[in-house]
Amino acid sequence: MEQDVEIGAVNIPETVPTYVVPIVVPIVVAVVAPVFTFIGSVAVPRIQWGIDKKRELRQHRRQLIAKWHTMVGDVSQKLSRIEETAGYKSGYSPSDVLCFLMRHPDCSSFQTAYDEYSCSGIRGIMLKYKMSSCSRMLQRLRMSSVGRRLLGPPKLVPHPEMTLTSSPLPVRLSITIGQIGEIERWWKLHK
Repeated sequence: MEQDVEIGAVNIPETVPTYVVPIVVPIVVAVVAPVFTFIGSVAVPRIQWGIDKKRELRQHRRQLIAKWHTMVGDVSQKLSRIEETAGYKSGYSPSDVLCFLMRHPDCSSFQTAYDEYSCSGIRGIMLKYKMSSCSRMLQRLRMSSVGRRLLGPPKLVPHPEMTLTSSPLPVRLSITIGQIGEIERWWKLHK
């Protein structure tokens, strides 16, 4: 039956020679102390920096979303002023709405973010397919007389600015609000 020998505050089995303990403990302390020093001086600040970086990115993205909503409001106000001066509802054309949006200072950041969003994930794969030669060949087949007999008539896609909507906003502004919402969900900022 083994008995434990107490040396200092450490219980060491009797099978370990007592002359090994004074050698092993300083070696363990010499190895463990630098490891914990490294963790405390390098790893912890780096982890904290990563957390702060994510927090700042999230705050910046929230500010961008707020700017884009303000952009839509500004364009809507400009259109309201045009309606008031013209005296009737359609005092502007859909291209005017797009021009007002493009001239706004925050539109470039919105376009960049939306382009990045539309090229990410499955949307990016679908976009690459639509731009590929395979897609163009399939489109040519659909337009040919053989393709019409096999697949039926080609689908006509209406221009989004010319569609009717129940919203009091012009269609382009409604589309932009929807795109802002998509980016907000992609960035996981929705509540």
